[in-house]
Amino acid sequence: MKTKFTKITIFVLFLATMHSMQVSAQCALGWNTATTKWDNLDYLVTTGNYAVFVTPAMAATQGFALGRNGFTINYPGTITNNGDTTLNTAEAGSFGSGADISYSGNGKVTITFDTVVRDLKFSLYDIDALQTALVQAKDPSGTLLNVTMVVVTAGINTVAGSGGTGPTATASAANAVNTNTQGTLNITIAGNSPAGTNGVKTVEITIGGTAGNWFLSDITACVYGSFALNYYAALQPFTGTPTYVMATSDTNTVSQVNVATGAARMILQDTNSNTGYKRWVNGIGYDHNTHIMYYAKDWTPFTPTNKTLRKYNFVTQTWGILVADVNTLGVPTYDGGSQGSGGVESAGCTFYDGCLYFGIEGAFSTKKGWREDCIWRCTLDAAGNALYARQVFGTPSDNGAGKAMHDWGDFVITDGILYDFNAANVGSTAKFTHYNLQTGLITNTYLSSNPVPRQAAVTWNNLLYNIYDSIGLYNGAGGVGPRTKLTGAAAWDWNGVSGDASSYRPKYDLGDAPATYDPVALSPALHDKDTAIRIGATWDDEFDKQSSALADGDGADENGLASVPIFSPSSGTYLASVSVYNNKGANATLCAWLDYDGNGVFDPSEGITVVVGSSTSMQSKFLYWPSAPSSLPNGSFTYLRIRLTSAANLMSTANPTGFFANGEVEDYRVVVDAFPLSVNIFSFEAKAINNQSVKSNWTADEQPGFTGYELERSADANAWTTINISNAKGRTGVFNYQVNDASPLKGKSYYRLKLKESTGKIQYSELRSVNIKDVPFEVKLFPNPAKTYATVNIISEEHGEAQIRVIGQNGNLIHSKTLNLSAGVTGYDLPIYNDWPSGIYIVQVIMVGKVSNTKLTITK
Repeated sequence: MKTKFTKITIFVLFLATMHSMQVSAQCALGWNTATTKWDNLDYLVTTGNYAVFVTPAMAATQGFALGRNGFTINYPGTITNNGDTTLNTAEAGSFGSGADISYSGNGKVTITFDTVVRDLKFSLYDIDALQTALVQAKDPSGTLLNVTMVVVTAGINTVAGSGGTGPTATASAANAVNTNTQGTLNITIAGNSPAGTNGVKTVEITIGGTAGNWFLSDITACVYGSFALNYYAALQPFTGTPTYVMATSDTNTVSQVNVATGAARMILQDTNSNTGYKRWVNGIGYDHNTHIMYYAKDWTPFTPTNKTLRKYNFVTQTWGILVADVNTLGVPTYDGGSQGSGGVESAGCTFYDGCLYFGIEGAFSTKKGWREDCIWRCTLDAAGNALYARQVFGTPSDNGAGKAMHDWGDFVITDGILYDFNAANVGSTAKFTHYNLQTGLITNTYLSSNPVPRQAAVTWNNLLYNIYDSIGLYNGAGGVGPRTKLTGAAAWDWNGVSGDASSYRPKYDLGDAPATYDPVALSPALHDKDTAIRIGATWDDEFDKQSSALADGDGADENGLASVPIFSPSSGTYLASVSVYNNKGANATLCAWLDYDGNGVFDPSEGITVVVGSSTSMQSKFLYWPSAPSSLPNGSFTYLRIRLTSAANLMSTANPTGFFANGEVEDYRVVVDAFPLSVNIFSFEAKAINNQSVKSNWTADEQPGFTGYELERSADANAWTTINISNAKGRTGVFNYQVNDASPLKGKSYYRLKLKESTGKIQYSELRSVNIKDVPFEVKLFPNPAKTYATVNIISEEHGEAQIRVIGQNGNLIHSKTLNLSAGVTGYDLPIYNDWPSGIYIVQVIMVGKVSNTKLTITK
């Protein structure tokens, strides 16, 4: 029966007894059944309280998840979208249940899958009263696929061409009420016929005849792959180190939190664009593979104009923007209020299985919006750029009568299950909800008043923690175990309550010698950061061990040795001088190991120990092996490890690997040469200057018979090119040399010295690596169009100077500003003056010889 109605949303709980991570019997090996369930999604409309916020373009092309796959639904202006509804109940014998999508009018609805699916199933409802329904499907090449269309109950519809490439149902003049399955059609598309096709890429549903209402069911298909199991296992703590999560204490700082003790330590502070409003870090999701934290800014007052998703790269220590405006991904943002933040400030966010999941609040101050809070999955390309967003979950934010039904505490995902921590109306609607991303079903829900569902994080072993002013283990059944108070040694470590949390394993200093020297993967040589005790001028840190043949995998900042002495087996001894710093107020222990037997292991017998007293100054200590018997061949190499930690930690030569709570470890490759030249290199370094040239310096003790140096450069540490020849001084003494390479190689390159003697004998120094970056920069401009101002965000990897120029409509320069950029994001609020008429302008940014031109539309 054709009726007029408004959008109705009913919150229905579905209970399922098992996860659908297993392969369905109907799916081929490697493929798994997935369902898009409209009950737990929000099909966006442009009417009611969605008006203004959901644009016609957003509604006409909507994206939804289908397991790890996804799709868009596009419809033309001749079709009216009435949203998801439970008005239709003619579902017996069909492929759907619960809510369906309601349309009215004639035209073509196109479903386009992100990647191909197989064994696709869906149903059409209420095809009656002289309507027609044509269904066609194509593979990625555009080849038409065979489609099976079956009438559930005979009486109104006649199907022609079922099993072919264009089956069509034609309805008689009879009406079918919404409980009558005579208007129900079941559609199946295998996706493998005709022969040679490789799956369903698009489906076109064309409704014709007499215009009227009709419905689209849930969508089920075989999708390739399944959600990752034990996704966070790579965050397993190193032996002896705590388990941490990352959390923000409702400020502009982010801290690592020890889940056992509640101790917090700040790891970064976002000082970008903090003027004008309170702008806290919020909604954090951490990608442990790229070490990038994605987040939103929490503005006060709440505003729907806060649409930017940001990021911080822990490796490069730079700030950036993932998406300047999430609306461009088809994600609507709404006004804020007492039960919800405006824009992207939901506090719900996580990173799972290579994708960023973020929540958007639907509520506003009166709590009568009848909108839904939705979670969106943002897919990234290989370079980390946002490709598209797909909705994965939707739940009513209020009941339409002033009562909040949902408010983000937070959510996390593990093993394909989304755990929603809903903090709305404690004692009434606050609850823990478990949602299966594969089936689209809510598997469990637990009302909770104590504890209140708050922020959440998942650790490496799939344990879920509830975080606020304290931290406790969530038991998976609506309860939280004993809670530990969150504390920080200083105000910036922890101040307030948690605004959001995420999984995390911090940086440590690790050795970078070949893997044999750290045979137990979770127990390499590593130290926690303490700037009061270190080797050399700087403290090194990294997320993972970077084994390398040159022992330079963790960068060029191992600076305890000015130069690595050559090891001469014929001498049977070895001597090196190392710079160390210990300002702890107590003795430290310095241990070093030289692998002089070349077995690829630092044996305790190859170690020595030196006591380092406390001092406010850098100290030089000799490392001396009085007996280092070796049969290593001439021209080979071996490795040296140096470790420093507080004496209270009881490090000895028996500890070439393992964790210490402070100090540092440095590894070096040592050249083996039984016949040393009449020169001794005291120091050798190569450094990038302003990212444009490389300056090499060395100091050497020369003796008669030594003839000079060749400075060599290589892109791969294998093929070498001589770029400079420097003659020796021809007399005894210590001399300094400097060579500038004005045309260095882009990216990482290596430098070494070739040492020559009058006898024709040569040796080589240790290598030095340098990285010359191709300094890119990116310009983001918003809002655009603009009325009174526009924010120019310049994203740069390095410090530098940039000039911002505005070119008017007549081509004249009308505004200019010079900025000093910091690494990351530098913002500038561009004023729009009253005498600038509406129209298109060019915002030009000039930096490091590069120019970016961005169009700015001004509307007044």
